[in-house]
Parts: sequence; structure tokens; C-alpha cells
Amino acid sequence: MTTPQNPPNPGWQPGPQGPGQPFNPSPQPPQGPPTGYQQNFGQQAPQGYGQQPPQGYGQQPPQGYGQQPPQAAPKAKSKTKAIVAGGVGVAVVAAAVGLGLFFFRGSSPVAAEGLPADVTFAFEANLAPSNADKLALKGIADKFPSLSSGNLETDYKAAVYAMITQESTDAPDYAASIEPWLGDSIAIGFTGDPSDERNLIMAVETTDKGKAEAFARDEGDGARVQFIDDLMVITDENSTLSVDDIKQNALADSEQYKADIGRLGEGNLATLWFGPELLTTALEQVEQESGLDATSIDADALRDAHGAAGLKVSDNKLTAKLVMQAPNAPEASGPDVVDLARSLPGDALAVIAAGTTDEAIGELWSTLETAAGGTDALASFGITGVDDFRALIGSRVGLSIGMDGGMPQVGAKLETDEPEKQKEIFDGIDELLQAGGIPGIAFAQDGNTGIVAYGQSADNLLNPASKVGDLDTFKQVVDGKAQAVVFLNVDALKALPDYETMLNSMPDGQLEEFLAPVSSVGIVGNAAGDHYSESFLHVTFD
Repeated sequence: MTTPQNPPNPGWQPGPQGPGQPFNPSPQPPQGPPTGYQQNFGQQAPQGYGQQPPQGYGQQPPQGYGQQPPQAAPKAKSKTKAIVAGGVGVAVVAAAVGLGLFFFRGSSPVAAEGLPADVTFAFEANLAPSNADKLALKGIADKFPSLSSGNLETDYKAAVYAMITQESTDAPDYAASIEPWLGDSIAIGFTGDPSDERNLIMAVETTDKGKAEAFARDEGDGARVQFIDDLMVITDENSTLSVDDIKQNALADSEQYKADIGRLGEGNLATLWFGPELLTTALEQVEQESGLDATSIDADALRDAHGAAGLKVSDNKLTAKLVMQAPNAPEASGPDVVDLARSLPGDALAVIAAGTTDEAIGELWSTLETAAGGTDALASFGITGVDDFRALIGSRVGLSIGMDGGMPQVGAKLETDEPEKQKEIFDGIDELLQAGGIPGIAFAQDGNTGIVAYGQSADNLLNPASKVGDLDTFKQVVDGKAQAVVFLNVDALKALPDYETMLNSMPDGQLEEFLAPVSSVGIVGNAAGDHYSESFLHVTFD
């Protein structure tokens, strides 16, 4: 069959690094199951996922059940085989993640019972959303023309299946081949290296085991099919994993998994969970493919990190929550920065505000020391040690990024406890820039707040014509306290004179379709105790 085309994953950046470490150059946890893999076990391995994680996370994945023996070159698979590697779940999950729309409700303890506890990654979904969720999701899906297929509020499973197979000419008929056996929950996970599809495990709840097994054997092209009660467990045909292994040590019984998932709360559309081994594997793959040298990253602080993410829906709003525990990182909490973010210019395209701690500043300085020429460049500006660096950066940082007449406008507010030292550094930098004939950067101070402005006057930051905090779109995505804030002003982006030109430069109109109904994007992050951090990604729609 023709594999359904997935639009580029818009990327689920889970939000700012844990508060107290906003300047620590650590990666974002993985974004979901890899897209682009073939639909029969043993074929091409999926592309790696994870955003440049640091070196040394965890140890090598545990040996034992779920690990696959060496395998000969995969045999050719029939291109007419249907959507799944042994079941409809792989296609449903892959397409849903590829679309960036997790049209499912709540993590399913039923499906999690079908995955072993040593999976490095798990995605779980319930295929029977509540009526309220279906209506809210339909309201959002209807804003995207390419998703206008099926009827989410009346026949949810059929509608999702229709959306993901609309480009296929030989997909099985849902009513005849899938509906008779497909249950309400599904889970997909990997043991060991997720780039090896032979490590994939899928658990699908069924309503008719006989029909489900027949479908899996017909369409799975040799995939191994086993059952735990009404759960169909599908693995590679050469897998040695048995259902007895899973029963003795299921993911749903893992204390680490339950603690992470429990922090997401109830009413999630879907959840994903990643264990500490995943980031080690992801880093190795990134280094192999890109040549990245991650030795300068403080891997020890995030070694054994693990976490979970979940998505919720309300009217014209999607909210993704990420929780991550880094047990080896220092327990730190930065100051609230929402008021600082609110004070930034209202016509900015993006604003960022973050709190710092002594530990975070120290870690960043150490990273700069190990980078080639990192501290040498700072020394030329009069920044000769971590104390100078701390005086310059301060305890709270606000950044704004905008455009005016096709030229960038960048501004920074740096709140410090040492304004005299900060001014001394400002004066040194300004003197060097003037001597070098580099115009356009202005420095100023207002009490303990240092101002740096590029492409605009310092007064534009001190006394902006409008403020981000006055925008309704900001209020919809940033509420309460936060130790890190990111706000994307989509309305300001759409108002740019070059907006249409930018859209026309993108292929297939995908960016235009994605941005058209979006009104704002916001990310907030906080420390949550016990070495946990929590981040929320909010997206609102017109």
C-alpha cells in the first residue's frame, strides 16, 4: 500500500528547562514516537527522535526480555499490506503524532498492561473520547482543511482512520476489517534502541480476539501475535518476549511510570512516557548522524532523567503538560517572572522571560569555559569570572524579539543585585562597540534593571507603546506564576508586511494551514519539588 503521508511534525517542544536552570543548555525530552517508519516489522528503522540530549544519560538498556537477537537482512515485504504492523494501532499512533494532533483521551491502564516494564518509551491512548472532548477536538480539526474527513463526534474511530488513510488507495475497509474487533485502548512502546523497529511492541484492546488475530496475521506479514486476556500484543516475528514476561513485570505496575503519569493529572487526551535509557540512545544516534560533540554538556545533572507528557483540550485551546524528574540535578527554584514578561513590548513577535539561580549561572559559566574561546571573548568585555557574569545577567531576564521595516528589533531587560557592576560592564561593552564601528546597540539602566536594545531605542523597552501583558492572547496562555515564560505573538507575526512572502516560500502550503487558525502559543515552566519540573505548552485558536 501507499504509506499515508504525514505532514511535518510541528514539534512538541515541551517548554523551558526546569526552573532554576533556564540557561542550562540541556535538551528537550523526546517528542513522541518517531515518524516515517514502515508499517511492517523488520523493515526500515524509524528516524531518531529527541532533541540533542546530553551525553551519558543512564546506562545501556537492560538486557533481558524484549531484546531482540541478531537478525538477517529483512526480507522484502508486500506493499499491498494494510495500515498496520500486525494491527491498526501503529498507523493510528504514527499518523496522530505526525499530524501533531493527539485525538485520544486519557492514558489507558488497560493498554499499559500489555507493555513490559523495561520499555524505554511508551505512547498510550484511548480510542473512545468523552463527548465533550470529541466536540472540542472537532472544533479544532475543522479549522484545518486537510483534516476535514469523517465525523469525530459520532464515529470517532472511523473518522480518525479515514483521516490517516485518505491518501491510501488500498487500505482495508474499516467497517468490514477493523471495526469488528478494535477496542478502546492502545499502547505502543520500544525496548532498547527505538531506532530498531524490531524492538517495537504494541498492545491493542480487542472486542473479538479471533477476528483481531486473523486481521493481524493477514496484514502483519509475520508479526508475532499473543494475548493477555483481551489485549492483543504484537511484536516482531523473531521477538522472544512472551506474555508471561509482561504479566510478571508490566509497565503499568512500574512505580517510576506511575509516579510520572500521576503528575499529569486526569483527563488527558493522550500520554507518552520516557525512561532514563531513552536519552542515552537518542544522544548516541544524534552523535552518529550529525557528528555532535556533547562532551561540554553537564550530563551528570540530568543522568537518569525520566518523565511524561499529556495533552488536554478545551474550547479552541490545546494544552500539553510535561513533567520530568532529574534526580541528579540540584534542587533549585527560580523567581516568578510573569510580571517581567508582561512588561515587554506588545508588538514583539516573541518574548522570553526566565529566572536564574547561582547554580544555573555557575553551570553556564563552566560550559563557556570548556567551549573554544568562550570566556576569552567575554574577557574582552570586562567579564573575567563568574561573579562578573552573574552581575551582568542578574536574577531575572526578559527578552523581546520583533521586526520593524524588515529589520530586527531585539531587547533585553536584566534585573541584577549589582547594578553598579552591571553598568561598568555595559560601559566597557559600549566603548568597544563604538571603537569597532558597530552601531545600533543601546545600553541603559533603570534602577536595578539593565536595558540592552538593538534596532530600537532603550526607551522602547522602558516605556513601550503597548505591553504584552495587555494582550488577550497572552492572558489566554500565560496565567498564574511561572519561573520561565515563552510567548509567541502570532497576531503580530501575521501583521508583518512580509508575512505572505514568508508563507509563499514554504512548500505545499503546510505552514499557512498550520498558522491560519492559531492565535497564540505560550510556554510556562516551574519547579515542582523532588527534582521534578513542570512545563505547559498552550496553543489557542481563533
